[in-house]
Amino acid sequence: MGFIAGIGADTLERERGIPFVGKYANEESRIDANNNRFGAALRKQYETQEEFEKAAIQVVLDLREGKPVKEINGLTPLMSLGN
Repeated sequence: MGFIAGIGADTLERERGIPFVGKYANEESRIDANNNRFGAALRKQYETQEEFEKAAIQVVLDLREGKPVKEINGLTPLMSLGN
């Protein structure tokens, strides 16, 4: 979700009485922010976009299958809640 869309989502959640979780509007936003940081750290490990994409796809497959994913700079990806 982009920055502007996130502001809109935050506003809707406040209007609906959905409580904030820490500095994020909800748990899904926290997961998205974590995964964005993980993706950025993963990207720095590869010289080409193609290498990065292959690695990112493998991370997603491993995560979906419940396999351990290598931590990068203290970050590990998180599964979406499906919202």
